Amino acid sequence: MNEKTLMLICAILSITGIISLFFLNKSASVPQLKISELKDGMNFVRIVGRVTRKYVSKTGTIFLTIQDETGRIQAVIFKGTSNQKIRKGDKVEIIGDVQTYKNRLEIIVKQIKVI
Repeated sequence: MNEKTLMLICAILSITGIISLFFLNKSASVPQLKISELKDGMNFVRIVGRVTRKYVSKTGTIFLTIQDETGRIQAVIFKGTSNQKIRKGDKVEIIGDVQTYKNRLEIIVKQIKVI
């Protein structure tokens, strides 16, 4: 292998490592909030709550109502975001972005897992 090839491999591996560290750091530093603390425009928030309602639209979008001891919020899972089987009554951890839709707060799910 010549020096030019080795330098290219090193550069690619370094960039890949830096990108991986960035995403690992992002997920590790997501603050966990209570539903009552959520505000419009918050990004990368974590909530933990129980699924009290589940509805799947014709297009495959899943709508969950999540409740904790401070309130409830609708969580929206767009098709292809998660392959987890979520059921009513499950306790879940959600990471997502908060927005207002039809004058109500909702969280757009980026990650969800049953805990």
